Amino acid sequence: MNLNIRIHPLFGPTKSEQPWIYLGSDVQKYQRIVRWSTGTRIDISEFIQIEKRAILPDILEFLNEMSIANHHSIDWGITHLSGKNNLVSPFFLSVFQTSSLIKYLDINKDKIHELNVICEDPYIAETLFLSLKKFRFKISRNIINLFFRKIVFFSYFLLKFVYRFIKRLSIQISYSYFSFRSRSRSHISSELNEIYLIHLCLNDSRLLEKGTLKSNYYPELPDFLESIGKTVIRIPWVASTTLTVHQVIERLRRGGAWIPEDFLTICDILFSFWKSFKTSFSLLKKGKVANIDVTPLLNREFWIHLSGSPELEVFFRYLPALQKFIKKGSLIRSYNHFENMPFEKVIPDFFNQTVEWDFKQVGYHHTTVSSDFLGYNFYESETTSFSFPDLIVTNGIINSRLYSKNLISQGRVRLGPSLRQKFPDPIQKSDKKKQLLILLPLELNACIELLSLISSLELTINNFGINTLFRLHPIMTVKYLKAKLSKLNFSIPTTWLVSEKDLYSELYESQYVAVSASASIIDAILCDCIPIPVGRLLDLDLNGLDFCSDQYSLLQTIRPANLEETLVNLFATDPNEFSGQIKDIQRDLRSGLNSYSDELMNQFLI
Repeated sequence: MNLNIRIHPLFGPTKSEQPWIYLGSDVQKYQRIVRWSTGTRIDISEFIQIEKRAILPDILEFLNEMSIANHHSIDWGITHLSGKNNLVSPFFLSVFQTSSLIKYLDINKDKIHELNVICEDPYIAETLFLSLKKFRFKISRNIINLFFRKIVFFSYFLLKFVYRFIKRLSIQISYSYFSFRSRSRSHISSELNEIYLIHLCLNDSRLLEKGTLKSNYYPELPDFLESIGKTVIRIPWVASTTLTVHQVIERLRRGGAWIPEDFLTICDILFSFWKSFKTSFSLLKKGKVANIDVTPLLNREFWIHLSGSPELEVFFRYLPALQKFIKKGSLIRSYNHFENMPFEKVIPDFFNQTVEWDFKQVGYHHTTVSSDFLGYNFYESETTSFSFPDLIVTNGIINSRLYSKNLISQGRVRLGPSLRQKFPDPIQKSDKKKQLLILLPLELNACIELLSLISSLELTINNFGINTLFRLHPIMTVKYLKAKLSKLNFSIPTTWLVSEKDLYSELYESQYVAVSASASIIDAILCDCIPIPVGRLLDLDLNGLDFCSDQYSLLQTIRPANLEETLVNLFATDPNEFSGQIKDIQRDLRSGLNSYSDELMNQFLI
């Protein structure tokens, strides 16, 4: 066994003249290495999909041990690692990639003699080194490079923490100031015995609507509860906005929102920042997953979480405000999304640990997701934690399949209405435009991958006379995306248009829809569009309909290397040839996702 492996933590210009593998998720860094290198790039993406299924049980066992070590505290529960949010936490991909590389080396150790492994950060490099030590490979690494890269890494995230803390503190002070100026005594206290808390995720489109405030994810729910005599408290979370703080506060007042700043003191605000800060230390642990020493990855997770921890103050500030607002002995029912995200967990964790309130948490599973999203794979102690919902309402039988028979038999999972997913009427326009609509996901790397892949095929698309436009995720702004792209010296083709209509208007007119790491493929299918589910170069594919891709060829993920060939075949084929398959998929979706009815809305009551 004469395999010589050199591990390179990415630091400055990097190239390889030998066969090489890239471990990480930053597609722009990867593409720069591709341009500079003369060696052959080895693709292990298929191994990643296989290893995800193979070692996921080991990851869940490890996370359960982490939860026990942290005494199942909210400090641990609010982390993206605890929630298995692989859209944000890089921990899971790094474990899958490391395991995949080990598997690849085991199969091909006698076929290759030189291999450069280029790691996106020093923590992946350290994990790989520790994991390969037991094998009889000749392994080398640059210790000095690794040391300086670590200094740069944690210095960057420490500065990021300071910047975000100052920014969040200034925003919080502004909210408190304008709240004080506009509040009246009617906002100060509550003598209600029964309260229904609704957590509203808001962006500009919701803030600019007239009338009472509605969430992006369950717009009808507050009005339904009020229609049956329930007292609804709308808790606003302004996830993104271009409005000024003064404009936001005024809109929240007009929209009937409950504003935490009406109840907060300086001590409460400082307490909220302290609570958010100390959550990071739940990650400073040691451990192994499937014989991979993940201690370096936990150290990286600590720095990443620490840098973003000031943003958690938004949710921790609810606690002192709600304590002052709600009188003891009240019946409280709290409603939130259920995606296993940090914003869902603070309120139920607090109220479930007291005996002063009759509290129940209802989580709404509002979107069909890819099996590559790990958030709905629960570790042993997770479903009994204080932050886990007492009741989960899904939007149909498709999503109920994700939950264990144990949860369902306990009556903790119900079939409810589909409030986010629209079911369009049969399309009146029989003639769709020769138009390719690119639906961008929220995750930035996936956006960049999709845009760069399709822009590289601009000439091919134009040769078929097809117009191209792109549509951003509702929470992302054009300004933000262009700012990120400009730093990467990437510009969107000038012939492409930005979608300015609502989603369904664009889908009605578009013949083809390209998606990646998004559930919007469902909307595309329901609007008779031909889907183009593009796979990821480095990450899990997150194809929103991958759970039925074995049955329908149109839903099978297209590997980036095969995208041009696939587009040529699609564009050269009469669209009517795909109509039968699309109708079959629509039938399955309509039977698996519920529509709206009062009977189904009653499933939210507990």
